[in-house]
Amino acid sequence: SPFEDDDGLSYIYQPEVISANNIKIFPNPATDQISINIKSEAESQRFNVRFYNNTGVLVYQSVKEDNATISLKNLGFKPGIYFVRIETNDIAETLKIVLVQE
Repeated sequence: SPFEDDDGLSYIYQPEVISANNIKIFPNPATDQISINIKSEAESQRFNVRFYNNTGVLVYQSVKEDNATISLKNLGFKPGIYFVRIETNDIAETLKIVLVQE
């Protein structure tokens, strides 16, 4: 292995709150909805959110303002792995979430 600390074992780490830069998505795994919090110095923060399924197909996109809660169940999302792309004027991040059945 090219990594010095690689012990040959695979680990899956599923944090309840995914955090990258100033973006937090929770809960993870989710059952029906997720919350997206963006920490910004701006008083009001608009952001684009895009959801891609595990094959990379865009399944949802929207423009949100400030912090948002998105009801995945009402949008017809099925259990599985999704990648959430968040873009603001300052940052662009893609985070993985898992949607599980209730």
